[in-house]
Amino acid sequence: MRKLLRLLFAFLVLFTFFSCKKHVENRIEGDWRETNVINPNSTELIDWKISGGNFDIIQSFTDNTNIFQQASGKYVIKVKPFKKIFSVTSCTDASYKADWEITKLTNKFLSIAVAKNTLPVDYFEFTKQ
Repeated sequence: MRKLLRLLFAFLVLFTFFSCKKHVENRIEGDWRETNVINPNSTELIDWKISGGNFDIIQSFTDNTNIFQQASGKYVIKVKPFKKIFSVTSCTDASYKADWEITKLTNKFLSIAVAKNTLPVDYFEFTKQ
């Protein structure tokens, strides 16, 4: 009976883990606009298009001029106990290649942070478009 309970518990933990990962993957996909937390009045717009393990970072301005692709790459979602990770596995801009902790994720808001070696911490906030 104890072996059956242990097996059932292990199955429940694995099921919860994998369903949580899929939930994060589904919620993070889409078009996200980066919030300029340093200068909210900036005319620069940075949009992240995240889909199916790939992402593109597009930079433009509020007057729709100078639109160009800033970076593109691949990612995987990792779920650890009490932590969700947006792991950039490859990118045309090496500064993005890291394990970014998803500090908040809702239907309309995303924030990610990474500590590279020591300080400072890179931090981004996004709103869903």
